[in-house]
Amino acid sequence: MNPVVKAQLKAFEKANPNVNLQENDLFEVFSIFSIQNGILTDNIDPFSAHLGGDEFGLDGIAILVQGELCTNSDDINSILGNGKNHSVEFNIFQSKTSEKLDYGEMSKFFDGSLCIF
Repeated sequence: MNPVVKAQLKAFEKANPNVNLQENDLFEVFSIFSIQNGILTDNIDPFSAHLGGDEFGLDGIAILVQGELCTNSDDINSILGNGKNHSVEFNIFQSKTSEKLDYGEMSKFFDGSLCIF
Protein backbone atom coordinates (compact mmCIF):
# COMPACT_ATOMS: atom_id res chain seq x y z
CA MET A 1 0.00 0.00 0.00
CA ASN A 2 1.20 3.49 -0.78
CA PRO A 3 2.83 5.04 2.34
CA VAL A 4 0.73 8.22 2.13
CA VAL A 5 -2.50 6.22 1.87
CA LYS A 6 -1.31 3.97 4.72
CA ALA A 7 -0.80 7.06 6.93
CA GLN A 8 -4.25 8.39 6.02
CA LEU A 9 -5.76 4.99 6.82
CA LYS A 10 -4.08 5.06 10.26
CA ALA A 11 -5.52 8.54 10.90
CA PHE A 12 -8.97 7.30 9.84
CA GLU A 13 -8.62 4.35 12.20
CA LYS A 14 -7.70 6.67 15.09
CA ALA A 15 -10.72 8.86 14.29
CA ASN A 16 -12.95 5.76 14.54
CA PRO A 17 -11.63 3.96 17.64
CA ASN A 18 -14.76 1.88 18.27
CA VAL A 19 -14.50 0.11 14.93
CA ASN A 20 -12.96 -3.34 15.00
CA LEU A 21 -12.21 -4.19 11.37
CA GLN A 22 -9.35 -5.94 9.63
CA GLU A 23 -7.09 -3.61 7.65
CA ASN A 24 -8.55 -4.62 4.28
CA ASP A 25 -12.14 -3.95 5.44
CA LEU A 26 -11.10 -0.68 7.08
CA PHE A 27 -9.46 0.34 3.80
CA GLU A 28 -12.72 -0.33 1.97
CA VAL A 29 -14.64 1.90 4.39
CA PHE A 30 -11.91 4.54 4.20
CA SER A 31 -12.17 4.49 0.38
CA ILE A 32 -15.93 4.99 0.55
CA PHE A 33 -15.43 7.85 3.02
CA SER A 34 -12.74 9.49 0.89
CA ILE A 35 -14.78 9.43 -2.29
CA GLN A 36 -18.28 10.01 -0.95
CA ASN A 37 -17.49 12.60 1.73
CA GLY A 38 -14.44 14.07 0.01
CA ILE A 39 -14.72 14.20 -3.75
CA LEU A 40 -18.53 14.00 -4.02
CA THR A 41 -19.03 16.19 -0.90
CA ASP A 42 -21.90 14.07 0.42
CA ASN A 43 -21.83 13.72 4.19
CA ILE A 44 -22.71 10.06 4.74
CA ASP A 45 -21.69 7.38 7.20
CA PRO A 46 -19.29 5.22 5.14
CA PHE A 47 -19.80 2.29 7.51
CA SER A 48 -23.48 2.19 6.47
CA ALA A 49 -22.54 2.01 2.78
CA HIS A 50 -19.95 -0.75 3.34
CA LEU A 51 -21.17 -4.23 2.42
CA GLY A 52 -18.51 -6.37 4.06
CA GLY A 53 -17.63 -9.79 2.71
CA ASP A 54 -16.48 -10.36 -0.83
CA GLU A 55 -19.11 -12.53 -2.44
CA PHE A 56 -20.52 -9.91 -4.82
CA GLY A 57 -17.32 -8.23 -5.97
CA LEU A 58 -18.58 -4.99 -4.43
CA ASP A 59 -17.22 -3.26 -1.35
CA GLY A 60 -20.00 -0.75 -0.90
CA ILE A 61 -23.14 0.80 -2.31
CA ALA A 62 -24.43 4.27 -1.52
CA ILE A 63 -27.97 4.88 -2.72
CA LEU A 64 -28.80 8.51 -2.17
CA VAL A 65 -32.31 9.88 -2.62
CA GLN A 66 -32.48 13.65 -2.36
CA GLY A 67 -28.93 13.51 -0.97
CA GLU A 68 -29.86 11.17 1.88
CA LEU A 69 -28.25 7.73 2.21
CA CYS A 70 -30.93 5.04 2.08
CA THR A 71 -30.12 1.63 3.53
CA ASN A 72 -33.56 0.04 3.21
CA SER A 73 -36.87 0.43 1.40
CA ASP A 74 -38.46 2.28 4.33
CA ASP A 75 -35.85 5.04 4.02
CA ILE A 76 -36.58 5.35 0.30
CA ASN A 77 -40.38 5.35 0.73
CA SER A 78 -40.16 7.99 3.44
CA ILE A 79 -38.23 10.37 1.20
CA LEU A 80 -40.23 9.62 -1.95
CA GLY A 81 -43.47 10.31 -0.06
CA ASN A 82 -42.72 14.04 -0.12
CA GLY A 83 -42.58 16.12 -3.28
CA LYS A 84 -41.78 14.92 -6.78
CA ASN A 85 -38.93 14.97 -9.30
CA HIS A 86 -36.57 13.31 -6.87
CA SER A 87 -32.87 12.93 -7.51
CA VAL A 88 -31.39 9.46 -7.04
CA GLU A 89 -27.70 8.53 -7.10
CA PHE A 90 -26.17 5.07 -7.13
CA ASN A 91 -22.50 4.98 -6.13
CA ILE A 92 -20.87 1.56 -6.27
CA PHE A 93 -17.46 0.98 -4.70
CA GLN A 94 -14.64 -1.51 -5.19
CA SER A 95 -11.31 -0.76 -3.51
CA LYS A 96 -7.93 -2.32 -4.10
CA THR A 97 -4.70 -1.95 -2.16
CA SER A 98 -2.65 -3.77 -4.79
CA GLU A 99 -1.12 -2.06 -7.79
CA LYS A 100 -2.60 -4.57 -10.23
CA LEU A 101 -6.15 -5.30 -11.25
CA ASP A 102 -7.03 -8.41 -13.19
CA TYR A 103 -9.90 -9.20 -15.51
CA GLY A 104 -11.52 -11.61 -13.03
CA GLU A 105 -11.82 -8.89 -10.39
CA MET A 106 -13.26 -6.42 -12.89
CA SER A 107 -15.69 -9.02 -14.22
CA LYS A 108 -16.90 -9.79 -10.69
CA PHE A 109 -17.40 -6.05 -10.06
CA PHE A 110 -19.36 -5.57 -13.30
CA ASP A 111 -21.50 -8.65 -12.62
CA GLY A 112 -22.26 -7.44 -9.09
CA SER A 113 -23.12 -3.97 -10.38
CA LEU A 114 -25.40 -5.40 -13.05
CA CYS A 115 -27.33 -7.39 -10.43
CA ILE A 116 -28.25 -4.14 -8.68
CA PHE A 117 -30.01 -2.81 -11.73
